Amino acid sequence: MLTWDSFLPFALAAAGLWALAALTALFHKGEGKSQMCLLALGGGIVVYCIFIAGLWVGLERPPLRTLGETRLWYSLFMMVSVLVMVVFPTTAFISFFMMVSMLMVVFPTATFISLFM
Repeated sequence: MLTWDSFLPFALAAAGLWALAALTALFHKGEGKSQMCLLALGGGIVVYCIFIAGLWVGLERPPLRTLGETRLWYSLFMMVSVLVMVVFPTTAFISFFMMVSMLMVVFPTATFISLFM
């Protein structure tokens, strides 16, 4: 049973994994790139899904009512779309851009929650 008080550790863990995936996608060349990027992306998505599932149980309703809860789903599905783009490659820049733009959603949400709740 999770509440918004426990969001910051989950957000930092997921954002750290996603930042590792972004740097791997941008700078690392060769076959190991996709393996490392997939592991980091998948790990971040799993961490985020665990928080969403725990919040769902803690709230006793789907977390879809408030702006912060909507941002959770937005950043989750954005990273799932990045994962699809990594599996079906286009360019590294698009994946990097989407990961960085997602981080700009996660950090303000984490900052707002830690300051005002």
